[in-house]
Formats: sequence, C-alpha cells, structure tokens
Amino acid sequence: MIESGFSHRAVALARNVPTLQIARMAHNYLTLTLCQAALMELGAP
Repeated sequence: MIESGFSHRAVALARNVPTLQIARMAHNYLTLTLCQAALMELGAP
C-alpha cells in the first residue's frame, strides 16, 4: 500500500518536472526574444 503510493508520487513528479523545465525554458526564450525585438526597435533609426 505504502509502496504503490510512493511509486505513484514518483511517477507524478517524473511527469511534472520535465514539463516545468520546458515551460521555464520557453518562458526564458520568449522573454529573450521580446527583449531583443524591443532593443532592435529602440535602436532602429
């Protein structure tokens, strides 16, 4: 009973961690892209 509960929690963690990492990477990439676009707009004559 305890063992199955632990494995279920481990599976849930294993599924959630990559999703969080991907979401964080996507957020960082979008932030970087928006910052670069804003700098280009400001720097354009």
